[in-house]
Amino acid sequence: MTYDLFPQCIGTRHIAALTEKIAAYAPNVSSEHTPVSAFDKWVLASNLQKSIRRGLAHIAIGTATRLLALDARYFWRRLLLIAYEDVGFANIGLCYDLLKFFRREAAHAQLGVERVATYFVNALSQSLSRTSRNQTRTTIGA
Repeated sequence: MTYDLFPQCIGTRHIAALTEKIAAYAPNVSSEHTPVSAFDKWVLASNLQKSIRRGLAHIAIGTATRLLALDARYFWRRLLLIAYEDVGFANIGLCYDLLKFFRREAAHAQLGVERVATYFVNALSQSLSRTSRNQTRTTIGA
């Protein structure tokens, strides 16, 4: 017997709906949250992962834009790794969306690569932020 974890995520309708969500997303990129001296992609990647893990969306977005400008291919590979390693089952649908969307260069060009990147970085940060708040409430209430 096989189980379909993503029944709502199949086909072109889902991709079209996701494209509309990303097109409607207005990225809030501010340089004040970006590490000033970080020009090393390894430092930026570490900062990106830590800020997503902690739910610090503004810092994650600022770091993502700098890493994206420095090495776009590495950024997308690292973001996918962060999604599955740190978010995983907290929001498996979002991880699947990123997996389906991260190699679609035509969509990146149409929507703007920075918009697509910041959409996913923000969504991953918010996903973990909500999960940790729910876990805290459950722990305190128990």
